[in-house]
Amino acid sequence: MSRPFSSAPAAPSDTYQESVLSTRTLSYTSVAAQTDPRNPTSRKSTLTAIPDTTTLDIEMTHSSSASSSTSTGTTPSSLAPIPSPDLPTSVSLSPLFRLPRELRQQIYTYLLSSLPLGINFPASSLDRALTPQLLRVSRPLYTETLPVLYATNKLIFSHPSDANIFSHALANASTVRTFTSELILRVRNSDARLWTAYFNSNSEERSLMRDFPALRKVTVRFRGVRYAGHLGPEENAMAWLREKSLVEVVTSVRKCAEVWVEICVKVPEGWKVESFERALEGVVRGGRGRRGEEQREEQREDVGRRKNGASWFWEGVWVKVETEGT
Repeated sequence: MSRPFSSAPAAPSDTYQESVLSTRTLSYTSVAAQTDPRNPTSRKSTLTAIPDTTTLDIEMTHSSSASSSTSTGTTPSSLAPIPSPDLPTSVSLSPLFRLPRELRQQIYTYLLSSLPLGINFPASSLDRALTPQLLRVSRPLYTETLPVLYATNKLIFSHPSDANIFSHALANASTVRTFTSELILRVRNSDARLWTAYFNSNSEERSLMRDFPALRKVTVRFRGVRYAGHLGPEENAMAWLREKSLVEVVTSVRKCAEVWVEICVKVPEGWKVESFERALEGVVRGGRGRRGEEQREEQREDVGRRKNGASWFWEGVWVKVETEGT
């Protein structure tokens, strides 16, 4: 028999504090996001519909049941609330918690996840219709949804101090460090030294691996390389991949996690991304790129010789080209 929730020992003071991500970054911006015409109405209205159809308040549930019994004379057994022995009595009769845990997880993911997009930190506004207010409903709901909030979102940082502060400034930092497995880092070539110092550090207070020990994948959006109009796709690709600061960043990050690289380049008018993507793939794989179907054999051999010197470093690294500003 489950004990009443009110008689349970008090939880530590830090177990039910909303995180910076949920209260300072997302909560107040979600209100604006719900009225944004760019957001789909199906997501915009999800949270506002919850109080109208379900309730997590026992008294309201009992009141509704009593009213139904009075009007019909009986309550169908299939619809009668069945207390769960695994849940506190405060939510055991809730229609939401009568659902299977897997289905509840899908609901939480729908309300709290921005995938496949990421979330910038810090940010003054958020153009995603997320509903982190869900974490404030009750303690059991907070316990179930907090891991979902961090496990299903990709955080985007533009400076190593932002990543460090985010990890250390949260009320429930242990959850962040346990469930944050993927980051997107926007790195400028001029800031490469700052980032590599953060990547290579073993400090308890400031280190990528200490701040995010569960990290499995890092996407580096690298900026600062230039497009040379007098060079072909292969020559441009080789110049980008030989950028010293980019090599230093990738060398440091791959010690911590799988690395994906997005090279952000300011594109000229009429620029065709496909040709540069093929060229990058050719350089990374050590193959021979093509400037066109009629590329001369001697040019191909020269490009192939130069590619072989860089291909070994990029083995196992996913690389693509993005327009500047992504």
